[in-house]
Amino acid sequence: MTHETIIARCRGLAVIGTLAVWTLAHAGESARIDRHAVVTRHNVTLDKPDPLTPLSVGNGEFAFTADITGLQTFPDYHRKGMSLGTLSQWGWHSLPNTEGYTLADAMNRYAVAGREVPYAAGGGPSGGYSPAANWLRANPHRLHLGQIGLRIAKSDGSLAAIEDLTETAQTLDLWAGLLTSRFKVQGNPVNVATACHPTRDLLAVRIESLLLGQQRLAVRLAFPYGSTDWGQPADWSLADRHTTTCRMTDGQADLMRSLDADRYYVRVAWSQGDRMQMQSQHEYEILQQDGAALEVVIAFSPTEITESLPSFDEVRAAAANHW
Repeated sequence: MTHETIIARCRGLAVIGTLAVWTLAHAGESARIDRHAVVTRHNVTLDKPDPLTPLSVGNGEFAFTADITGLQTFPDYHRKGMSLGTLSQWGWHSLPNTEGYTLADAMNRYAVAGREVPYAAGGGPSGGYSPAANWLRANPHRLHLGQIGLRIAKSDGSLAAIEDLTETAQTLDLWAGLLTSRFKVQGNPVNVATACHPTRDLLAVRIESLLLGQQRLAVRLAFPYGSTDWGQPADWSLADRHTTTCRMTDGQADLMRSLDADRYYVRVAWSQGDRMQMQSQHEYEILQQDGAALEVVIAFSPTEITESLPSFDEVRAAAANHW
């Protein structure tokens, strides 16, 4: 091959390479990815309740799982499916260790290859775990920080069941991090929007319905005791084992939760003109006075909350910008 032939071929390759780069560059311009379309085509939509498919909003450190109403209105419906919960990375609880169990108390020794090896396993006559192993297995356990649901009353004053909801529709917008839920109760529309703050353990809710002004719709906030049941992070039967103290001011309430040696704090804010009232030892309701919209923001923290709470619109915008 002559020197001139080599040069000619190199020039040809250079031209081809230039054309390839130009083609790819212009192809990128004409085939730019529509990321909004790519993400939102995977939005999750439900048109009926399903105990196995509750949807969640969260930020990686805090999560809130809701039923078809966008809140935790019908937890019993999900009890045999996927349970509803309000959970945080710091939200743990331990039952009192009255016996002073240590890891050594849970160990049994087994002969393996001519030597004894300690292992935490069943060793009793029934093959079950020892009391020490059972306590250590179950503690600490995840804690349901608070049940946030709706109280929905029918025209006769009785509480609505999940079967009383009609025209249910729910969408989890993955691009905006917003859960929207729509349904009707005896023909009355209810719209609920649920969002989680991207950096705080904080939930924001907006409810629109004429049932609010009729006092047939309210936000219910309830607090349980901890549970060692892996499938249910809440025990509602032990009201005397924990305390909820509440200090209310205009448009805001600060609550302290005490469960044995564990503490956490809750701050609640609601839209102007609405009110929060105590229903029982660990249960509160937030009601609209005479309008058709109610906004509630609820923050959870392992330490006392001193910073002010953002509005629903601020949380929704922060979530959309984050996602």
